[in-house]
Amino acid sequence: MSQAELHFIRARLHGGKINKAKKGKLKFPLPVGFCYDSEGNVVPDPNEEVRSRVKLLFSLFRETGSAYSVVMRFSEEKFDFPKRSYGGVWNGKIIWGKLNHGRVLGVLKNPSYAGVYVFGRHKQIKTISSRGKIVSQIKKSPIESWQITITEHHEGYITWEEFLKYQKTLETLLY
Repeated sequence: MSQAELHFIRARLHGGKINKAKKGKLKFPLPVGFCYDSEGNVVPDPNEEVRSRVKLLFSLFRETGSAYSVVMRFSEEKFDFPKRSYGGVWNGKIIWGKLNHGRVLGVLKNPSYAGVYVFGRHKQIKTISSRGKIVSQIKKSPIESWQITITEHHEGYITWEEFLKYQKTLETLLY
């Protein structure tokens, strides 16, 4: 195959992916607290304990305004936090473990928890190094430049307005 044909095939595949994302039907691994139902819709996790821990995380952040405080409160109460495993023998299973600061930030910065479907939160940027090699990097895009944003796509744990407020809070804090 010529390079041009490969380029066209790649562009068509990417176009199909974009079209599916515009409808909110492009599937991707969901964060803990959500799962797909039999029809492929995003729904809250059927496990009440998982849902209650996610709700507790947001409640504590709303109360304290600090990701570190959330970690400390979980630690003081000896609460574990769920994590979904992907791949291998544990694929799809919930694993319980200690909550850490990075995990709290990951939850707080994920728009899925606000019931929003997003495509294009990250961009792949290719540059040429000083040695002449192509280097790929993944960079986060600001909210206003996300390619596709569908609000009220599914039931969330917080509102879109709360999510945006949390992003501003996190930007101003030194976590």
